Amino acid sequence: MNKRPAKNRPKSIHYQIVETLGREIVTGVFPVGSQIPTESILAESLGVGRLALREAMKVLASMGMVVILPKTGTHVLPRESWNLFDPNVLQWHVQYAFDEEFTKDLVELRNMIEPVAAGIAATQATPEQIEKIQQAYVDMVQAETHADYLEADLRFHGAVLSSCKNRFIRQLQAPISEVLKVSFKASSTPGRDADREHALILHQALLIAIENHDPSAAKSAVERLIERASERMQHMRS
Repeated sequence: MNKRPAKNRPKSIHYQIVETLGREIVTGVFPVGSQIPTESILAESLGVGRLALREAMKVLASMGMVVILPKTGTHVLPRESWNLFDPNVLQWHVQYAFDEEFTKDLVELRNMIEPVAAGIAATQATPEQIEKIQQAYVDMVQAETHADYLEADLRFHGAVLSSCKNRFIRQLQAPISEVLKVSFKASSTPGRDADREHALILHQALLIAIENHDPSAAKSAVERLIERASERMQHMRS
């Protein structure tokens, strides 16, 4: 294998190895079902020690991306085995393999969970929980930077999910938040006031529906938000 060109290293060599190999698996450099090169070859190619490489492989195995077998080496597992809720795996897909199928799957997942969660929140949210949703919306309106806006947006949707008394939906809040983070980043453009204004109108409709304890309106408001995100992701991919 040829040595890869040197790049700016992330926080640690360990993370660099995980990110590099994760990227190459996601993009098909190491296809599903293939055997990853031996430890000695890969360590030389990456310019790292075997111990660091071994630890990185364990991380990838914990993500469901590879299986480490004592006698036959390390193999790439089918995509169905990958932990797509893992923040790194999600981010690699967005950066390197953000295709039509991935977009469709992301939108389908949101449509399966968020409208139901919003409907439940509209009937079950306590005054304190509604206040958290309201505050997140105010922070979205007042956000001065794109990063602040995305953080408030994520907090808004997280507050809606946490307003559900359904214990399964509440346990999904952390992984769904990662999905939402990816979706928001992929469908949001910094500095476009008209786009933000439209998004705020849709979020306000959801907030009002929850305040009015109207589950039907809450579901419809979320569906419009997801539809907007889907359209924008498709537009940005084209």
